[in-house]
Amino acid sequence: MTSPFAKDFDPTTGDGRKLWDMATRPVPNPYDGSAIQANEFLADVTDRALLCLWMPLLTFTVPVGAGATATTVDYNLLENYTLIPLSVIAAQMAVSRTLWEGPEVTQPTIVNPAAPTAAEQAALDNYSTYRVAVRIMNQSAMLYQFLTSSITGDLCTHIAAKITQKKVNGCGPTLLKLITLKMHGLANRQAVRDARATLQKLNLREHGNDVNKLNESVALNTLVITANGAERSNDDLVTALLQTYKRAPNKEFVGIIRSIENEAE
Repeated sequence: MTSPFAKDFDPTTGDGRKLWDMATRPVPNPYDGSAIQANEFLADVTDRALLCLWMPLLTFTVPVGAGATATTVDYNLLENYTLIPLSVIAAQMAVSRTLWEGPEVTQPTIVNPAAPTAAEQAALDNYSTYRVAVRIMNQSAMLYQFLTSSITGDLCTHIAAKITQKKVNGCGPTLLKLITLKMHGLANRQAVRDARATLQKLNLREHGNDVNKLNESVALNTLVITANGAERSNDDLVTALLQTYKRAPNKEFVGIIRSIENEAE
């Protein structure tokens, strides 16, 4: 089935207004910025993006690597929002905004469409580029209105300073990035809480009484904590490890641990 958004439309007409209202209708459950609602909200935005054909709008080319290994990778904002810097979004959207704010480009007249001259082809290419920019800016405006009506007032207030600082200017992809930054912060904090909870409840039996596997788990959870900028207590970690080691079924190993503990005291 062909999407009603497959062709450009004029939102000032009756039919165009209906399409605009369909695209910007808020989600049933406005996102409040919580981790609990994050997946539901992203699913709602994805559904709307698929209906309205916004996926190209939300795909950005990101530079990767440096020097001889430098390349670019296309990432979608809904799927890889942590990998797309705000600066990349701003730069790529600025190209379309500049064309959109410039002089209107009208469709050129081609004498022989089957064999346009070089000048005619250049005019056609220029017109096509302009129409793409107009489509991107219209989609961006629809996405922006959709997002602002689909988040709670508290969340909007929370990111209001960033909206001003980043000069969002009604840019849908930029606003979506700011919302996902809020989600990512929540996910990071939850990951830290989970890692700390794991370290506080070390259980050697859950690792098949294999000390090496236990140590790997400890190292991984410690990395999660430090990678997210949180602090960890070495004293608490050492205490938890010693208590766990002393519950090992190997008596010789437990004896060594107790000996180390006694020497430390």
